[in-house]
Amino acid sequence: MFDKKKFAQILKNISNTYENQRDFAQKSEINRTYLSQYMNMKIEKPPKPEILARLANASNGITTYEELMTVCGHIKENDIDSYLLSILGLTEQDLLEFNDKLMQIGLSKNEKEIFQSIIDKFGNITAHNNNNSMQNIMDYIKDEDSKTKLKIINAVELYMYYVKKIFEFTKIKSKKNNLQNNNSSNDSAVVFVYGSIPAGVPMECIEDIIDTEEIPVDMLRGGKQYFGLKVKGNSMEPDYLDGDTLILEKADDCESGDDCVVMVNGNDGTFKRIFKNENGIILQPLNSQYAPLVFSNEQIENLPVRVIGIVEEIRRKKRK
Repeated sequence: MFDKKKFAQILKNISNTYENQRDFAQKSEINRTYLSQYMNMKIEKPPKPEILARLANASNGITTYEELMTVCGHIKENDIDSYLLSILGLTEQDLLEFNDKLMQIGLSKNEKEIFQSIIDKFGNITAHNNNNSMQNIMDYIKDEDSKTKLKIINAVELYMYYVKKIFEFTKIKSKKNNLQNNNSSNDSAVVFVYGSIPAGVPMECIEDIIDTEEIPVDMLRGGKQYFGLKVKGNSMEPDYLDGDTLILEKADDCESGDDCVVMVNGNDGTFKRIFKNENGIILQPLNSQYAPLVFSNEQIENLPVRVIGIVEEIRRKKRK
């Protein structure tokens, strides 16, 4: 279960280690408004694991990746199997392979407890697989006999092998990637997904944020801004299905034939295909069971009727 109160406090503690929230956002490569929403407990859904990895790396020792994953409900406390399955995306076969190799090391009950305590304490550090982290672990088990030390180190190295995949194969757009390719930007930006767009409410004040999506930062060139909206109903079928997530470019005008979110005063935003003519506009549903909405130029001015976003992308989850 997502403990948003504890998560908010952890973020505040991390933020306090920086001169300002902007520096925290830059170091973590996460949108400042996005961080603020979580600090103020405005978002019900926890961040994705790749976001938590960035936060852990920017936390200045305040927290670990595993703690964040536990607080956000992605893994159960003291559950390595859940960690490997949910974070690395391992198949059941992969997990069986890990546990089989761990069994071959032959940890006793006491040694398993020591191994688990190392994962709890040093899990985020071991992901980097560096000499300092291993030295910290050696210091931690310095009072154990040599046979136990050897078995524990073997188990830790096995764990490192799998955890390293987080940083090698996930789509985290890190500074390391940028250093490897200075000629291109692999960063991503966070887009808020809304459940509805109430009329007359500035978007930065809307609290109905139900999810987030990531877009390539290149999409923001030229000062472009984006927001997400969850499709409700079937008026735009077959092109758009109930539950689809739209990525929309913020705009106050469009071309005839564009699919847009439009505000009609007194109502929530409506999603339709816009056709313009000399007399006004038609908001055309794609489902023939629904009637179009027609507005004259006078109505457009007086109601008012205004475009707020043009569809750029559709994000659709696989349906069973």
